[in-house]
Amino acid sequence: MKKERKRLGITQAEAAERSGISYSMYSQMESGFKDPSMSTMKKVSKLYQKSVDYLFFDSPATESERKAMIK
Repeated sequence: MKKERKRLGITQAEAAERSGISYSMYSQMESGFKDPSMSTMKKVSKLYQKSVDYLFFDSPATESERKAMIK
């Protein structure tokens, strides 16, 4: 999450607001202290336009995500 947030050039507070979750929840998720619900993961995933697997489970990016990263 941090890498994607930095890529967008936004703060944790901005990422939380854009995702529709609390700042506290976002910061705890990014630091690894809190495990989010699937609903919360989907909100963050939507913000970064990355799969839940990629953001939260260290899975490789999907084919479309790999293409987008190359551009």
